Amino acid sequence: MKTLLRRQQQEGWRWLLKEILPERKSWLTHWSFLWVIPAGFLIAVSLAHILAPLTAGSFDKLQTTWQAQLTITSLSFIVLIFLLDQIYRSQYQEGVMQDFLAAARAMPVIYFSLFTGGIMAYAYFQLSQETTTAFATDVIFLLFVGTITSIGYVYYRVARLIFHDPKDEFMQQEIERGIDRKVDTDTRQRIANNILRETLPDYAKLQSDSHSVSQRTDLFTADEIDTIGHIADVDLSTLAQAFIEVEASLDEGTDPKDIRLLLNVELGQKLVAGAPVLSVNTRNGATIDVPRRVGEVLEQAITCSDSHPFDTGENQIDRNLDYINDSCKQAIENLNSSGLRRHMEFYTDILQYVTRSPIASSSTSTDLIDRIHREFYHIFDAAADTGNAELINTIRAQTFHICLRYHIQGDKALFDKFLGLYTNYYKVLVSQTRSNTDDLVHGFLVSIENLQTRLTAELGRAETEDEVNEVAANIQSWYQVLEDVFRHSIDLGDAKTFNNVWSLGEDEFILADPRRNSPTTYELQYQVENAEDDEERDRLQTRLDAAKEKERVIDLFQEEFEHMQFIAAARAFLAFKQGELPEEDFADMFDESISNSLASINKLSEIYFRLHQNPQIVSLLKWESEDSDVFEGVQTSLPATHTWLKEFYCVLCLLLLDPDDYPDDDIDPDDNPLTEIDVTKQAYPGFQETLDELDEDVFKRLPVADEQLDQFEERKELLRSLDTQMQGVLERREEDRIIEADLDPEKVENYKDSYVSQFVESFALRQALIDLDWWIQDELDDPDAIPPSGYRRWYPKHPFIEDQREDYVQHLDADIASHVTAIIERILDECNPYLAAETVSSHDAVPDRVAALCPARGPVALIVGRYRPRRAIHDSDAFDPDYAEFDHCIGGFQYADDQPTVPVYSEPEMEPDVLLLTEPTTQPEFTERSESDAPVDIEINAADRDLIREVTGDKEYEKLSNDEIRDLLQCVRMQIEHRLTVDVADDIGVSITVEES
Repeated sequence: MKTLLRRQQQEGWRWLLKEILPERKSWLTHWSFLWVIPAGFLIAVSLAHILAPLTAGSFDKLQTTWQAQLTITSLSFIVLIFLLDQIYRSQYQEGVMQDFLAAARAMPVIYFSLFTGGIMAYAYFQLSQETTTAFATDVIFLLFVGTITSIGYVYYRVARLIFHDPKDEFMQQEIERGIDRKVDTDTRQRIANNILRETLPDYAKLQSDSHSVSQRTDLFTADEIDTIGHIADVDLSTLAQAFIEVEASLDEGTDPKDIRLLLNVELGQKLVAGAPVLSVNTRNGATIDVPRRVGEVLEQAITCSDSHPFDTGENQIDRNLDYINDSCKQAIENLNSSGLRRHMEFYTDILQYVTRSPIASSSTSTDLIDRIHREFYHIFDAAADTGNAELINTIRAQTFHICLRYHIQGDKALFDKFLGLYTNYYKVLVSQTRSNTDDLVHGFLVSIENLQTRLTAELGRAETEDEVNEVAANIQSWYQVLEDVFRHSIDLGDAKTFNNVWSLGEDEFILADPRRNSPTTYELQYQVENAEDDEERDRLQTRLDAAKEKERVIDLFQEEFEHMQFIAAARAFLAFKQGELPEEDFADMFDESISNSLASINKLSEIYFRLHQNPQIVSLLKWESEDSDVFEGVQTSLPATHTWLKEFYCVLCLLLLDPDDYPDDDIDPDDNPLTEIDVTKQAYPGFQETLDELDEDVFKRLPVADEQLDQFEERKELLRSLDTQMQGVLERREEDRIIEADLDPEKVENYKDSYVSQFVESFALRQALIDLDWWIQDELDDPDAIPPSGYRRWYPKHPFIEDQREDYVQHLDADIASHVTAIIERILDECNPYLAAETVSSHDAVPDRVAALCPARGPVALIVGRYRPRRAIHDSDAFDPDYAEFDHCIGGFQYADDQPTVPVYSEPEMEPDVLLLTEPTTQPEFTERSESDAPVDIEINAADRDLIREVTGDKEYEKLSNDEIRDLLQCVRMQIEHRLTVDVADDIGVSITVEES
């Protein structure tokens, strides 16, 4: 009842009424007597009452009519049973019952008998009018005709169902009912288990809700308390009694909150021998003793059954899906393309059904989609083995329609999932050695091109940015299919498909590109600027934003397709070089596609460097994989992609460069085709090593003119010179870029904040002195009055400019540690006269020596230096790790039971090893001064010639070369200063040093 009420609260009263009332078919079958008998009785009694005065003396005629009516009805039932038996025996095999009824002429005989029987009965009444009226005869005959007509209608329905072979329709309905039942069952099971969760105390959890526990004790298993099977019910009140028993068994002083009970009692779950039913883990890892009585109560609370307690509908789904699968296989074996199409349409309809709300969000929907997705692979494999063009084209058409449907439906995940079928479609198709493979592959290419045409048309019709991005996402997936086909065409040596796909993605956005169609982006911009109405301006602005987004995604697609072409060409060259691709196939690819599209070194370089700067690592992984699992996408090897991409680029450059165009050794940078490329020094790969490894034998096997192959060494040296010159040009460009760039105020401020923050966190001695009230912070009046502790340096500028390559300044932690160390050394130097010196023979002796010094000294803080003395203090019995009087202390040191605990601080950069601070007669003052609120003054200035002259002085500046000045201009002047005065007039502690040999 709780589950039913909770479900009613979620679904509403309409759902509850629908659940209580049987479905429509029940009222037409086994529940029909509930309305047929009362309706028949009411009609008969009403007619008898109304016609009683008119039917006097006609009882013998009525008796004769009823006898004829009952006789015809009885005979009809016999015929009906015979027909139903034949239907059962035929098991709805297509054509069996149709042929049987047509050959037996059963239906015409039945209809003739019913019709003539009715005519004879009516004639009998008309000839007997001396004992009754004609009106009474008509009314009485109405009941007889109704019976005859009803029987005839039953025969009509039976024959119609036979001729329409309803098993397929019923099968689909059964799957849909099974899906609904599965989702409904999952909901009921979830609600029931939520009720169970809500009744558990805070210290008890269901095992599925708890993270894995390393320290866990299984108290009772399923076989120990006889709860093997599916959990069908849990008595909540009895379960609560089990918790009471557990609490009663705890030792005195044990808080139930210190334990956690884990129960494995979710409804529907299957328990097997050895499976834990109740487990416990405690906060301190201790064990608890739970009496056997708890297990007995659990056994009473849990009811198990051998079968699953919930009617999940899975068997109903599996049985009917298996029927569709078997029917598809049968259609393939019989080369029945129409039958295959019909049964694949059932798959399509089921997919459409499971993607509707609320089923679409359930695990049932996901599992069913995955199952049908796998079945498509199996169906195509079976059809491809037959080589039958009609079957293969039927599957291709269904794949197209499913992809198109999910695109229109806006379901990106399912569109991608089923679009991936095209890849396997091509791969299996080409692997078949049949005469009609070329025609089938051509049909495949036409199909994906039609899909692209549809997607491109929708991109052109999109009027908002969201609509553009939705279509663009699907077009992106379409290009991934092209990439897979490229890859497989190389693996399979299919030069014809390679060449067809090479040209498939070019100039496909003419109808969608706003730059080529009216209204153009410029026209829309003009209309927006001149719109008089705000509403009209907003509408036009929306279209303008969509047009700009179209331009962006179209440019992106065209660039990515060029990348794809380049990668495919490079991969084909690699396969050719390794002997995996026949020379004649590579020659066909090279002559037809590669050499025509990559015929300019400027275009070639633009594509390669763009790809190099923005590598699609996930995409490149495909090209390195030997194969990938079609369901999981698991790659089987790691990439070395840039090696062969670079090698292919160099090979094409060697073919495109002509040494005769560069007769002089001194090449003008303006004549270098590489210098025209917009690439940074960091992104430029350099080609010296690749040129050293180029194989002349492979080069000479390329399908190009002999004069190009004869000049291999000359071309190689020319490209080497151009590459060397390009690196010098790029280095100069990078220097100029850094020199001309302004400092980014945000990055400078971030550096200052980071430095100050880490400086404060790293300076543990400073924190200890602050906690002792010995540290004073004050503003600086005269910077020259107090010498600073810090450093001044030239630092590389590029981390502080807007398009920095580094995410943070290097060596920041080391610089801070060095700075803090210098300050600590200065403090100790000034305090040495007021610090007693002690030495110990080993690190292990440090705690005892500190404990011995404390009673007479009145310690207020203990500062521990390097790792080993810190470890010794930490491991001693006097150390309390939970002591935290101040935020920065790492614990406390209690040298005697009746003495206060001394706060301990860790200062890794400090020497001596331990510093014991004691309470002096005169309080010392460590005064920290700065020009800002921060303890450290930081100034960062971009270097220019005036600053360099000011820092170095006129004489040193004149000695600098131009290159040295250029180096300094790429730096900033960084000044970090900390000013501190120390005023100590009394003993303040003891410094302890370890002299361990």
